Amino acid sequence: MSPEDRSEHRTDPTAEVVAVGVDGTARSVGAIRYAADVAAREGSVLRLVHVSPSYVPMAPLPLTLTDLRGAAEEVLAAARSEALERQPDLLIETAHETGSRVTGLLRGTGTAHLLVLGRETRTGVDRMVAGATTAAVAARAPVRAVVVPEDWTGAAGHGRVLLGVKRPAVSPHLLSRAFEFARERGATLVVVHAWRMPDAYSDLIAQRVRPEEWRDEGLRMLTSLLAPWRAEYPDVHIEMHAEHGTPAEVLVRHSAAVDVVVVLRRRRDAARIWPLGNVARSLLRLSEAPVEVIPDGPVDDLVPGLVLEEDGQILR
Repeated sequence: MSPEDRSEHRTDPTAEVVAVGVDGTARSVGAIRYAADVAAREGSVLRLVHVSPSYVPMAPLPLTLTDLRGAAEEVLAAARSEALERQPDLLIETAHETGSRVTGLLRGTGTAHLLVLGRETRTGVDRMVAGATTAAVAARAPVRAVVVPEDWTGAAGHGRVLLGVKRPAVSPHLLSRAFEFARERGATLVVVHAWRMPDAYSDLIAQRVRPEEWRDEGLRMLTSLLAPWRAEYPDVHIEMHAEHGTPAEVLVRHSAAVDVVVVLRRRRDAARIWPLGNVARSLLRLSEAPVEVIPDGPVDDLVPGLVLEEDGQILR
């Protein structure tokens, strides 16, 4: 079997592409729906990517390469039907890869500008042995990646985009994408800061003695950080929250009432082997809304009128 088997159905080779990983299980359904909606809204081609094993299992019953190819075709056909049921006018192409699921999904993404994945559902020993495919792909994808819960339907339509801010040093790429997303959807940008003292005793005292001060300090930080972005995006409504709790638990709680959560994937270097932080990985597992992972990039003038320092902080 060739490492890549594509079925092309488009005549314009320059057309934008949205890729979605499909594996024939229920966890792909929400991702297919989400990707189909994005492709239809943008007028993009939808690429269905499936990865099958490069080996032939011999037990309990022997399989042939023809069996594996047939199974892959069935998976892709079912995914195509799901996508067309959601968006009947979509232009769809398929990519069948073999080998490692992580490598295959990355290879199958090709020239797509967005990769959509179903949420990882394996836990415990199975997750340790097989690996966390979704997180690994989201951490390495060359483009934006969205992880979608399997039961996502998009029916709620909250009109809200969620962004978590831990400190003033926030990537301008993350802020830019959050504002752009909110503007594109006509949505409210919900910006949340979570605070918690480093030890249990100090935290207990802070909650009882000065909770308003910690909240007000967080809101002042957000107000200062967002001021120049408000000027560049005056049409985006912003809602700010500063709440007690760990960032992961606070953001997961807010995810129940938003359409998407945006998180950052840091650039990989010698000091940062795993570019997804603990909060981002927690959201990939627990968020009730789709999570969009934004690749960080070199500092440039992402938004006209903003002047950035070398570390990405806004000077003006």
